[in-house]
Amino acid sequence: MKKSILFLLLITLSVALFGQTNFYKIQKEFEKKYNEFKQNRTNSNQKFPGYKQYKRWEWYWESRVNKDGTFPKNNLILKEWKKEVAKPKQRSSSTTWESLGPNLEDSEFLIGIGRVNCVEFHPTNPDIMWAGTPAGGIWKTTNGGESWFALADDLPVLGVSSIAVNPNNPDIIYIATGDRDRAISLSSFGARLQGDTKSIGLLKSTNGGSTWTNILSAEQGEDVHLSEVLIDPSNSNRIVAATSSGIFVSTDAGSSWELPQLGDFIDIEFHPTNSSIIYAVTLGNYDPSESSQFFISSNSGVSFFQPSTFSGYSRIQIATSAANPNGIDLLCVDEFNEGLSTLKYSNDFGLNWGDYYTRSGNKNLLGWHADGSDDDGQGNYDLAFAINPENANDIFVGGINTWKSTNAGLEWHPSSMSMWSSSANY
Repeated sequence: MKKSILFLLLITLSVALFGQTNFYKIQKEFEKKYNEFKQNRTNSNQKFPGYKQYKRWEWYWESRVNKDGTFPKNNLILKEWKKEVAKPKQRSSSTTWESLGPNLEDSEFLIGIGRVNCVEFHPTNPDIMWAGTPAGGIWKTTNGGESWFALADDLPVLGVSSIAVNPNNPDIIYIATGDRDRAISLSSFGARLQGDTKSIGLLKSTNGGSTWTNILSAEQGEDVHLSEVLIDPSNSNRIVAATSSGIFVSTDAGSSWELPQLGDFIDIEFHPTNSSIIYAVTLGNYDPSESSQFFISSNSGVSFFQPSTFSGYSRIQIATSAANPNGIDLLCVDEFNEGLSTLKYSNDFGLNWGDYYTRSGNKNLLGWHADGSDDDGQGNYDLAFAINPENANDIFVGGINTWKSTNAGLEWHPSSMSMWSSSANY
């Protein structure tokens, strides 16, 4: 992530020098700087910081920019999709596809290919689940995961960051489109870290996913992301959505919306036993003065307030447990190296916080090494945090690897079958 940040700073400098965002000018400026680096380096093995990230970005955008090198508008795909669906259908309904791979059987190194953003369970049948992916759409299983089928393949985007299923009517489903983790190395530079899979807004289905309606459009801005959508467990008409524009709240199942809190929000959670209390956190910036912050609402989202001020965190994830309903835990990412900074705990709704596990002298739960000995990570890109609802001593942290504690965070052990760096001792 350090290299990614250096890469972004380099591109930002290029944009500032040329006074506009233009792919070909950025490309030319990068080649100039890279050639200067090669000429002046004293060691032939010395690597140019951010080179891999730049080449990934260059490959992605070279076939997508406009002819003059400007980046396409964020809502272009949605507009073209609307034109397409308005035309008489030309496709044959008998069209079939066959997967040509890669398959897990082809290589041991392909285990785990493809990223999943979210999983949602049916309210009464645990064999029915939905899964949302960054660029592969929304999938459903009715047999506990033995087989899956795709929903919403005809949508203009296939990114799904969050799924919410009505507990009283599972045919009513909400999905937050796009990729909340915003692959920064594939962003254009007219907007802040918009990533490769753009959002078209919050979609709703009332027939189990057969058709979808956009109930909160993302066309109102060029850099709008939807990170999470929740349904109030005590009132299924109250919908709360965390977005890069702020927190939206609907009291009529998405027919109308209020925006009680502005900000770039990445995570929201209900209090485990009192849904009038809502917790939320913002996404930090790569500027040290813009740390991720914690907010709370005590009136069902009518208003929010910030009870305390944090510094030094690029991203925060919330975890709660019904076994300890008034406790709030936060997983905090270090803004300088994207590894673990600290795990925080509050029992007074965020007025006061204590650190119960810090990186200093302990394992880096967000790093690559299986023994937690490294310092870096990519916590701004992949981050998960959960507490057992029946036992608050069981805590899970997910980053590059997955870790578990069974004694309230005092000790941590790998929780997944394989680790990124399996050769390290743990």
